[in-house]
Amino acid sequence: MSKKVARSLRALVSGLTSVMPYWRKSFTLARLSEYLHQRHTVETKHGPLIFVCPTYDSVHYPRTFLTREVDTLEWIDGFEDGAVFWDIGANVGSYSLYAGRRGGLKVVAFEPTGSTYANLIQNINENGLADMVTAYPIALAEGVALDMLNMENAAAGSVSHSFGETPTFIGRELETKVRQSTMGFSIDRLIEIFGLDIPNHIKIDVDGIEPRILEGAAQTFRRREVRSILIEIEGDPRSKRNKAMFETMANYGFPAHNHDFDAKRDVQTVNVIFRRA
Repeated sequence: MSKKVARSLRALVSGLTSVMPYWRKSFTLARLSEYLHQRHTVETKHGPLIFVCPTYDSVHYPRTFLTREVDTLEWIDGFEDGAVFWDIGANVGSYSLYAGRRGGLKVVAFEPTGSTYANLIQNINENGLADMVTAYPIALAEGVALDMLNMENAAAGSVSHSFGETPTFIGRELETKVRQSTMGFSIDRLIEIFGLDIPNHIKIDVDGIEPRILEGAAQTFRRREVRSILIEIEGDPRSKRNKAMFETMANYGFPAHNHDFDAKRDVQTVNVIFRRA
Protein backbone atom coordinates (compact mmCIF):
# COMPACT_ATOMS: atom_id res chain seq x y z
CA MET A 1 0.00 0.00 0.00
CA SER A 2 2.78 2.46 0.90
CA LYS A 3 4.39 1.97 -2.54
CA LYS A 4 1.08 2.59 -4.33
CA VAL A 5 0.40 5.77 -2.34
CA ALA A 6 3.96 7.02 -2.92
CA ARG A 7 3.59 6.52 -6.68
CA SER A 8 0.30 8.41 -6.66
CA LEU A 9 1.85 11.33 -4.77
CA ARG A 10 4.79 11.35 -7.18
CA ALA A 11 2.40 11.58 -10.11
CA LEU A 12 0.53 14.43 -8.40
CA VAL A 13 3.70 16.43 -7.76
CA SER A 14 4.92 15.76 -11.31
CA GLY A 15 1.63 17.08 -12.65
CA LEU A 16 1.69 20.20 -10.48
CA THR A 17 5.22 21.09 -11.60
CA SER A 18 4.79 20.16 -15.25
CA VAL A 19 4.07 23.76 -16.30
CA MET A 20 7.33 25.07 -14.83
CA PRO A 21 10.42 25.72 -16.92
CA TYR A 22 12.72 22.69 -16.94
CA TRP A 23 15.39 23.88 -14.48
CA ARG A 24 12.93 25.61 -12.16
CA LYS A 25 11.01 22.35 -11.95
CA SER A 26 14.23 20.46 -11.25
CA PHE A 27 15.26 22.78 -8.41
CA THR A 28 11.74 22.70 -6.96
CA LEU A 29 11.67 18.89 -6.91
CA ALA A 30 15.15 18.77 -5.39
CA ARG A 31 14.10 21.19 -2.63
CA LEU A 32 10.92 19.22 -2.00
CA SER A 33 12.96 16.02 -1.69
CA GLU A 34 15.12 17.68 0.98
CA TYR A 35 12.07 18.93 2.88
CA LEU A 36 10.56 15.44 2.89
CA HIS A 37 13.50 13.86 4.76
CA GLN A 38 11.92 12.56 7.93
CA ARG A 39 13.30 13.04 11.43
CA HIS A 40 12.24 10.55 14.07
CA THR A 41 13.04 10.88 17.77
CA VAL A 42 13.54 7.80 19.94
CA GLU A 43 13.47 8.26 23.72
CA THR A 44 16.19 6.20 25.40
CA LYS A 45 17.22 5.86 29.06
CA HIS A 46 20.10 8.24 28.31
CA GLY A 47 18.06 10.84 26.46
CA PRO A 48 16.54 11.32 22.99
CA LEU A 49 18.14 10.19 19.75
CA ILE A 50 17.18 11.78 16.43
CA PHE A 51 17.33 9.75 13.21
CA VAL A 52 17.34 11.50 9.85
CA CYS A 53 15.60 9.14 7.42
CA PRO A 54 16.13 9.91 3.72
CA THR A 55 15.13 6.44 2.43
CA TYR A 56 12.64 3.65 3.00
CA ASP A 57 15.37 1.42 4.47
CA SER A 58 16.53 4.04 6.95
CA VAL A 59 13.08 4.34 8.58
CA HIS A 60 13.38 0.83 10.03
CA TYR A 61 16.12 1.86 12.45
CA PRO A 62 14.19 4.32 14.65
CA ARG A 63 11.03 2.21 14.32
CA THR A 64 12.64 -0.89 15.84
CA PHE A 65 15.45 0.69 17.86
CA LEU A 66 14.16 -0.12 21.35
CA THR A 67 13.11 -3.70 20.57
CA ARG A 68 15.34 -5.02 17.79
CA GLU A 69 18.56 -5.72 19.72
CA VAL A 70 17.92 -5.21 23.42
CA ASP A 71 20.98 -7.34 24.21
CA THR A 72 23.21 -4.90 22.31
CA LEU A 73 21.87 -1.91 24.26
CA GLU A 74 22.40 -3.74 27.56
CA TRP A 75 25.94 -4.66 26.48
CA ILE A 76 26.76 -1.00 25.75
CA ASP A 77 25.23 0.07 29.07
CA GLY A 78 27.68 -2.26 30.82
CA PHE A 79 30.83 -0.63 29.39
CA GLU A 80 33.18 0.94 31.92
CA ASP A 81 33.55 4.73 31.79
CA GLY A 82 36.40 5.82 29.56
CA ALA A 83 36.18 2.72 27.34
CA VAL A 84 36.88 2.82 23.60
CA PHE A 85 34.02 1.29 21.55
CA TRP A 86 34.42 0.33 17.88
CA ASP A 87 31.24 -0.14 15.82
CA ILE A 88 32.24 -2.09 12.68
CA GLY A 89 29.39 -2.05 10.16
CA ALA A 90 27.72 0.89 11.88
CA ASN A 91 25.13 1.47 9.12
CA VAL A 92 23.14 4.65 9.98
CA GLY A 93 24.68 4.63 13.46
CA SER A 94 22.03 3.25 15.82
CA TYR A 95 24.47 1.81 18.37
CA SER A 96 27.20 4.40 17.87
CA LEU A 97 24.62 7.10 18.60
CA TYR A 98 23.34 5.23 21.65
CA ALA A 99 26.89 4.81 22.98
CA GLY A 100 27.59 8.49 22.35
CA ARG A 101 24.40 9.55 24.11
CA ARG A 102 25.25 7.25 27.02
CA GLY A 103 28.40 9.27 27.52
CA GLY A 104 31.73 8.42 29.08
CA LEU A 105 32.89 6.49 26.00
CA LYS A 106 35.10 7.11 22.97
CA VAL A 107 33.12 5.80 19.99
CA VAL A 108 34.61 4.99 16.57
CA ALA A 109 32.22 3.92 13.79
CA PHE A 110 33.11 2.29 10.47
CA GLU A 111 30.67 2.28 7.54
CA PRO A 112 31.94 1.94 3.95
CA THR A 113 28.69 2.38 1.98
CA GLY A 114 28.70 5.94 0.60
CA SER A 115 25.01 6.79 0.99
CA THR A 116 24.76 5.15 4.40
CA TYR A 117 27.95 6.85 5.61
CA ALA A 118 26.46 10.22 4.61
CA ASN A 119 23.34 9.37 6.63
CA LEU A 120 25.52 8.28 9.57
CA ILE A 121 27.29 11.67 9.54
CA GLN A 122 23.90 13.42 9.41
CA ASN A 123 22.73 11.48 12.45
CA ILE A 124 25.91 12.18 14.43
CA ASN A 125 25.61 15.91 13.81
CA GLU A 126 21.84 16.04 14.24
CA ASN A 127 22.35 14.68 17.76
CA GLY A 128 25.28 16.96 18.58
CA LEU A 129 27.61 13.98 19.04
CA ALA A 130 30.49 14.94 16.73
CA ASP A 131 32.82 15.26 19.75
CA MET A 132 31.78 11.81 21.04
CA VAL A 133 31.50 9.72 17.86
CA THR A 134 34.12 9.56 15.10
CA ALA A 135 33.12 7.85 11.84
CA TYR A 136 35.24 6.60 8.94
CA PRO A 137 34.04 5.49 5.44
CA ILE A 138 36.24 2.40 5.21
CA ALA A 139 35.78 -1.35 5.24
CA LEU A 140 37.41 -3.66 7.78
CA ALA A 141 38.78 -6.94 6.45
CA GLU A 142 42.33 -8.31 6.29
CA GLY A 143 45.52 -6.54 5.17
CA VAL A 144 45.31 -3.22 3.33
CA ALA A 145 43.49 -3.18 -0.01
CA LEU A 146 41.64 -1.17 -2.61
CA ASP A 147 38.67 -3.27 -3.69
CA MET A 148 34.99 -3.18 -4.54
CA LEU A 149 32.10 -2.99 -2.12
CA ASN A 150 29.42 -5.15 -3.76
CA MET A 151 25.80 -4.25 -2.99
CA GLU A 152 22.38 -5.53 -3.86
CA ASN A 153 20.92 -2.17 -2.81
CA ALA A 154 22.93 1.02 -2.26
CA ALA A 155 20.22 3.08 -0.55
CA ALA A 156 21.06 4.63 2.82
CA GLY A 157 20.31 2.10 5.54
CA SER A 158 20.39 -0.94 3.25
CA VAL A 159 22.20 -4.14 4.25
CA SER A 160 23.85 -7.26 2.79
CA HIS A 161 26.94 -5.62 1.32
CA SER A 162 30.34 -7.29 1.00
CA PHE A 163 33.85 -5.91 0.57
CA GLY A 164 35.70 -7.76 -2.18
CA GLU A 165 33.21 -10.62 -2.36
CA THR A 166 29.72 -11.31 -3.67
CA PRO A 167 27.35 -10.56 -0.79
CA THR A 168 25.55 -13.48 0.81
CA PHE A 169 22.87 -13.89 3.44
CA ILE A 170 22.44 -17.15 5.36
CA GLY A 171 24.62 -18.80 2.72
CA ARG A 172 22.53 -17.47 -0.18
CA GLU A 173 24.38 -15.48 -2.83
CA LEU A 174 22.79 -12.10 -3.52
CA GLU A 175 22.79 -10.25 -6.84
CA THR A 176 25.32 -7.42 -7.03
CA LYS A 177 23.56 -4.42 -8.56
CA VAL A 178 25.86 -1.61 -7.41
CA ARG A 179 29.64 -1.57 -6.96
CA GLN A 180 31.62 1.07 -5.07
CA SER A 181 35.40 1.48 -4.96
CA THR A 182 36.43 1.27 -1.31
CA MET A 183 39.55 1.18 0.85
CA GLY A 184 39.84 -1.66 3.36
CA PHE A 185 42.10 -2.22 6.35
CA SER A 186 42.61 -4.98 8.85
CA ILE A 187 42.10 -3.97 12.47
CA ASP A 188 45.79 -4.65 13.16
CA ARG A 189 47.05 -2.54 10.25
CA LEU A 190 44.60 0.29 10.91
CA ILE A 191 45.89 0.66 14.46
CA GLU A 192 49.51 0.29 13.33
CA ILE A 193 49.29 2.87 10.54
CA PHE A 194 47.16 5.54 12.23
CA GLY A 195 47.91 4.98 15.91
CA LEU A 196 44.27 4.58 16.90
CA ASP A 197 43.47 3.78 20.52
CA ILE A 198 43.10 0.07 21.21
CA PRO A 199 39.37 -0.70 21.38
CA ASN A 200 38.04 -2.16 24.63
CA HIS A 201 34.75 -3.30 23.12
CA ILE A 202 34.00 -4.10 19.46
CA LYS A 203 30.75 -4.73 17.61
CA ILE A 204 31.02 -6.57 14.26
CA ASP A 205 27.94 -6.61 12.01
CA VAL A 206 29.10 -7.00 8.42
CA ASP A 207 26.87 -9.59 6.73
CA GLY A 208 29.36 -12.21 5.64
CA ILE A 209 33.04 -11.31 5.93
CA GLU A 210 33.39 -11.77 9.68
CA PRO A 211 36.11 -14.47 9.31
CA ARG A 212 38.29 -12.05 7.32
CA ILE A 213 37.93 -9.38 10.00
CA LEU A 214 38.89 -11.88 12.72
CA GLU A 215 41.91 -12.99 10.67
CA GLY A 216 43.08 -9.39 10.42
CA ALA A 217 42.79 -8.74 14.16
CA ALA A 218 45.11 -11.42 15.59
CA GLN A 219 47.50 -8.99 17.27
CA THR A 220 44.79 -6.66 18.58
CA PHE A 221 42.51 -9.36 19.97
CA ARG A 222 45.37 -10.83 22.00
CA ARG A 223 45.89 -7.54 23.81
CA ARG A 224 44.47 -7.37 27.33
CA GLU A 225 42.82 -4.01 26.60
CA VAL A 226 40.24 -5.76 24.42
CA ARG A 227 37.53 -7.00 26.80
CA SER A 228 34.48 -7.98 24.78
CA ILE A 229 33.42 -8.48 21.16
CA LEU A 230 29.85 -8.75 19.89
CA ILE A 231 29.45 -10.50 16.53
CA GLU A 232 26.17 -10.84 14.65
CA ILE A 233 26.17 -14.48 13.54
CA GLU A 234 24.15 -15.61 10.51
CA GLY A 235 22.14 -18.83 10.60
CA ASP A 236 22.62 -21.78 12.93
CA PRO A 237 25.38 -20.93 15.43
CA ARG A 238 26.49 -24.58 15.18
CA SER A 239 27.09 -24.48 11.41
CA LYS A 240 30.59 -25.34 10.17
CA ARG A 241 31.34 -21.71 9.31
CA ASN A 242 30.16 -20.36 12.64
CA LYS A 243 31.86 -23.08 14.67
CA ALA A 244 35.13 -22.10 12.98
CA MET A 245 34.59 -18.50 14.11
CA PHE A 246 33.89 -19.63 17.68
CA GLU A 247 37.12 -21.63 17.61
CA THR A 248 39.05 -18.62 16.31
CA MET A 249 37.65 -16.45 19.08
CA ALA A 250 38.44 -19.09 21.70
CA ASN A 251 42.02 -19.22 20.43
CA TYR A 252 42.21 -15.44 20.91
CA GLY A 253 41.00 -15.94 24.50
CA PHE A 254 37.34 -15.05 23.95
CA PRO A 255 34.88 -17.89 24.60
CA ALA A 256 31.24 -17.34 23.61
CA HIS A 257 29.43 -15.92 26.60
CA ASN A 258 25.73 -15.38 26.26
CA HIS A 259 23.69 -17.91 24.30
CA ASP A 260 21.99 -21.26 24.45
CA PHE A 261 22.90 -22.23 20.88
CA ASP A 262 20.33 -25.03 20.67
CA ALA A 263 17.57 -22.47 21.20
CA LYS A 264 18.80 -20.35 18.29
CA ARG A 265 18.73 -22.81 15.41
CA ASP A 266 15.62 -21.35 13.77
CA VAL A 267 16.56 -17.66 13.74
CA GLN A 268 18.29 -15.89 10.84
CA THR A 269 20.79 -13.93 12.92
CA VAL A 270 21.86 -13.86 16.55
CA ASN A 271 24.23 -11.63 18.49
CA VAL A 272 26.96 -13.55 20.28
CA ILE A 273 29.06 -11.76 22.90
CA PHE A 274 32.59 -13.03 23.40
CA ARG A 275 34.27 -11.96 26.65
CA ARG A 276 37.91 -12.35 27.55
CA ALA A 277 38.38 -15.45 29.65
